[in-house]
Amino acid sequence: MDGVLVDTREFHFDSWNTALAAYGEAMPRDFFEATFARRSKEILQKLLQARYSESFAEEILERKGKRFRAISHGKLAFMTGVTPLLHAFQARHIPQVIASSAAKKDLDYLLDEVQGHTYFDHIVSAATMQGKPAPDVFQEAARVLGVEPHRCLVIEDMNDGAQAAHAASMLCIAVQTSQTVAELPAADWVINRLSDVDADRILDWAEQQPTRKVL
Repeated sequence: MDGVLVDTREFHFDSWNTALAAYGEAMPRDFFEATFARRSKEILQKLLQARYSESFAEEILERKGKRFRAISHGKLAFMTGVTPLLHAFQARHIPQVIASSAAKKDLDYLLDEVQGHTYFDHIVSAATMQGKPAPDVFQEAARVLGVEPHRCLVIEDMNDGAQAAHAASMLCIAVQTSQTVAELPAADWVINRLSDVDADRILDWAEQQPTRKVL
C-alpha cells in the first residue's frame, strides 16, 4: 500500500528514528530505503542483530506506531491517479485487494485516513507470513478472492514485491515511486505513476500478456 496508494515514506522514516532513539539506536537513510517494503520485525532483526528480541521489537513498534499516527493524522491522501483507477475497477466489478507487508491495524488506519475502505473487498497482511519476495501474501489474496493466481494483477513499487508477484504466478505493474525502472527488473511493465494510465489501458495490456505459468 505504501508507495502505491499512499505516500507515507517520510512519516515512516521519522517514526522509526524517533522510536529507536529512545533506546540509543538509529536507522540510517540507506538502510531505511533498502528495507522499506519489508515486515517491521524483519527490519528490526536486521537492524538490531544480537540485540533483537520479540519483546524488544514489540516495545519499539508500539512507540513507532504512536509516533506515526501522531505525525500523519489528517495529512494522508491517495496519491495522484489512484482514485480514478479504484473507481474504474470498482465500476467494472473487478475485485480489489490490499496485500501488504504492513500489519492489519496499520492498513486499517491508512484506509481510514484516506477514506478508502469502500474500494477494497479484502485486506491481507503479511505480518504473520513469510514476507516479500516470498509469494505468500499474494497467494493468500487470491485464495480469499476465490480466483486462480494467474488471473490476478499486482501493482507494486518495489522489486521485492514484483518478485513475489511472479512467484505467485501473477502479472505485475510497477510504479517508480520508490525505485527506478533499472531497480525494477522483475516487473512486467514499469510506469512513472498511476496517473499515466487508466483502467482500460491496464486491462488491455493485461489481456495481451501470456498466461503466467503456475509454479
